[in-house]
Formats: sequence, C-alpha cells, structure tokens
Amino acid sequence: MQKNYLKKVQVSFILDEKITSKKAKEFITKLAEVIQMSIVWLKVVSLPPGFDILTAIKESHIYMGYWQEFDLVLLDIFSCKNFKVEEIEPLIKDFFKVKGIKLELLKDNSVFDELKTICPTL
Repeated sequence: MQKNYLKKVQVSFILDEKITSKKAKEFITKLAEVIQMSIVWLKVVSLPPGFDILTAIKESHIYMGYWQEFDLVLLDIFSCKNFKVEEIEPLIKDFFKVKGIKLELLKDNSVFDELKTICPTL
C-alpha cells in the first residue's frame, strides 16, 4: 500500500426503500470496516427532508446524505489511505434495496502527483 495517498470516491444511488438514520449509521460502520478505515467520530444531522451523516475517519472522512423525498443517497469517501473501490458497490447492494447506482472514482493518486497538478514546477 502506497503512503501519502489521495483517493476520492463519489457514489449516488436511488433506493427502493425508506431508510432510517440508524440503518445508515450501521452501513457507514460496515463500510469503514470493509475498506479498512478507523472511525474517529460519527454524527447524524437531521435536515428535513432527510439526514446527513458526517464521519471522521483516521484516514480522512466519509459523508452520506439521504433525501427521503427522492430516496436519493449521496456518499463521498475521501482517504489518504488507498482502498479497494470495487468493494463499495457490492456492499451498497447487499445492505440496501437499490434501484440504480453510479460510482465515480474522482481522485486516485499520490500526494506528490496531486501537488504536481497544482504546481507543475514542484
């Protein structure tokens, strides 16, 4: 595993069920376990018409937003530790009843490579 890594994954999915914040917290806990991240702090914020879950992990953060009106979930995972992106979608489909899902790998490089994209003279 490479040190000083940057990985950002964004997942959007539509559920075929209503979920509670309790079930979403269970999912975040399981997700952190599957991608081998350590939860430091987890907070549910009720924001009608849904809720947000803000999770600080030792390696960075996980965010989950749920809009009940549309059964829409947005999930962002940002980590300074590499992890297997291919494990995320099957976990979502096993945990929830999903109508559709879109997963995007937005960033997958070393800190050094990222710095070079910002300032090529480094």
